[in-house]
Amino acid sequence: MPPLRSLASRWWPDLAWPRLEALALIPLFALSGSIGPITGQNGGAGHVARVREAFRSAFLFCAGWGVAMAAVLAVLAYPLSWLFLPSEEAQAMARLTWWIAPVTMGGYGIAMAAAAGFNGLGRPLLGVGVNLMRCFALLVPLVWLGAMQFGPVGMISGYALANVLAGAITAFLVLRYAPMTAIESKARPIVPPTQAARAGVPVKPAE
Repeated sequence: MPPLRSLASRWWPDLAWPRLEALALIPLFALSGSIGPITGQNGGAGHVARVREAFRSAFLFCAGWGVAMAAVLAVLAYPLSWLFLPSEEAQAMARLTWWIAPVTMGGYGIAMAAAAGFNGLGRPLLGVGVNLMRCFALLVPLVWLGAMQFGPVGMISGYALANVLAGAITAFLVLRYAPMTAIESKARPIVPPTQAARAGVPVKPAE
């Protein structure tokens, strides 16, 4: 079996998938950037149901977006492969990738949204745990095993399976077991005006 590195260098750049994936993931990146303030504000106020609903709605959007992108790329697989790639062999691999991988970006989006939501709750270690689980417990071993056993097709399938499992596991654990309250930040100490003046900090006079 060819090593994983040679498989990746041979097929992955030629598939043009990373470039298309980056474009297709823009809404999911935007979602992960906006969920933090929602979970943080509601979690800090003790609105647990709202935090859980924010996670649930984000996860559903990610799954729906993945399905929508899969449908679009499945229809456009032939013209896109012809447009991007010169050889018939690379075009065939590109079509295979666009028929398998896009639907799994929903799982990737779920992992991103969960991590960002936990950051908003002041629980970044939970977000780190989600990313470590996806990358090292699922993505690396499944891609490696798939490539070693089945070549490029196995590598693509391992990537897809890792994202699907990461999304399903993350959604289940977050909605079922994860804490939905925010950790209170430490209050900043109040510096007396006289002490602030000695330290050279400008003090606004009382009106």
